[in-house]
Amino acid sequence: MTTYVFDTSAFIEGWVRSYPPQSFPNLWANLDQLACTGRLIAPEEALEELKARDDELLARVKQRGIWIIQPTSRELMLELRRLLATYPLLTKGG
Repeated sequence: MTTYVFDTSAFIEGWVRSYPPQSFPNLWANLDQLACTGRLIAPEEALEELKARDDELLARVKQRGIWIIQPTSRELMLELRRLLATYPLLTKGG
């Protein structure tokens, strides 16, 4: 089964700009279902970044946090470091 990993920008882009919940309620209901089954996850850093917004999106993610938010392990951080060393343009826009 496919697991979807959202970062902060995926939440914000979807919620605020592209697919606001008032216009796309079924999309957000489906994302909730994915979260409940463990198929939608986000790193704990996403929650920390969303805290700066302190809005309805943060409240929604917090409500579903037990299913969505995944702690960042040392192994994950080391793998990320390796990937960024191999692909230095990975996080550059454009």
